[in-house]
Formats: sequence, C-alpha cells, structure tokens
Amino acid sequence: MDEIRYSVIRSARRSFSVTVKGDNSVVVRCPLRATERQIVDFVGEKSRWIINSVRKNEAKLDRFSEIISLRKVLVKGKAVSVTFGGVDYIGSDFASFRDRRHIKSTLVSALGGEFSQVYEEVVRLTTLSAKSISFREYKARWGCCDARGNIVFNYKLLMLDERFWRYVILHELCHTVYMNHSAKFYSLMESYMPDFRRIRAELKEYSPVAAL
Repeated sequence: MDEIRYSVIRSARRSFSVTVKGDNSVVVRCPLRATERQIVDFVGEKSRWIINSVRKNEAKLDRFSEIISLRKVLVKGKAVSVTFGGVDYIGSDFASFRDRRHIKSTLVSALGGEFSQVYEEVVRLTTLSAKSISFREYKARWGCCDARGNIVFNYKLLMLDERFWRYVILHELCHTVYMNHSAKFYSLMESYMPDFRRIRAELKEYSPVAAL
C-alpha cells in the first residue's frame, strides 16, 4: 500500500479522527480550519493503523467474497445459494429474488416476524422499549435510535445469527436511555448482556455484509 487515499469531512469539531470503512475507504474528519499540511501529517501519524485496518478488511472481504458478489446470501448466519429472476423466496438451503431490489423486502417478509419475537423477548427481559421499530438499508451501521425512541434496524441484520439480533436490539434499546456511548451506557448493556463485548467483536467481522 504505497499511497493512502482518503476523503476529508470538515465540521465544527476540535479534533482529528480517521475511519476505515467496511469497503476499505478511508475517511478523515477534521476541524473546519484544518490545513492540508495538518491533515497530511495526521494521516502520516496514523498510517500504520490505517494500513493494518485495510489489511484486516481485505481478509474479511475475501471471507465474504461469495456474499459480496451475491453468488450466495446469508440467512440467519447460514450461507445459501441464490438465484435471480424467479419468485421472491427464502428457504433453508437456497434463496430466490426477482432482482437485487427485492432482497430487503423478501428478507423482512420472511424473517421480520421472527425478529419481532426476539425483540419482544429482549423488551420483556429489560423493560426497555422503543416507540417504534422498522427496517431500512444502512451501509455502515446495524441500527439507529433517534431522540424520540424510534429504532431503525439495518435489514441486513436479518442475514446474521440470532445472537447478533439480540446484541443490536439491546444496544439500540439502551440508547432509549442514554443517547451516547458513555460509561453509563455500557454499564447498562453489561447488566443485561455480560458478554456483549465478545459479541460486539464478532459482529465487527461482518462489516462487509453491512456494507453490501
């Protein structure tokens, strides 16, 4: 990796940060008045971390190459063969979609009911609840909770094993109490899911799936 290519997002912030996304794009966030020299120097300081992150992502992309190319699709953590041009259907061993635009609606139709049952189980165990839940497509997150308590899940979460459903559901429900990632937020997470850090680390391996 001879040259690090990156995009820059300027905003009313005081510090610099860098993110390597699931597709290996590099994003640098910096203050509005940051100079090009400051940005270049910052990237240079973080170059080793960036390169290591890109290499780790490349391994993930290779692992999920069949999923990324849509030769297969994940259904609750199991990779099944997929065809396009037929009826919309998801079975235990294969899936069929009219076209790529129908993947979301078919997954939600086939698995949304099961997901809702898991959501209700987590609600009963925690006494936390959302104003509403729904699905949409995200490229870099598994869910989002707004200030009014509405939770939107990435429909691609339905591709993963149920333990990840529970983790993301709990994560977003905890945001109905704390709209940040403070120590109190993580303490609340841990009170309901003592091993959440292990599950979170496992979920990070599926970033190429989120980025589909």
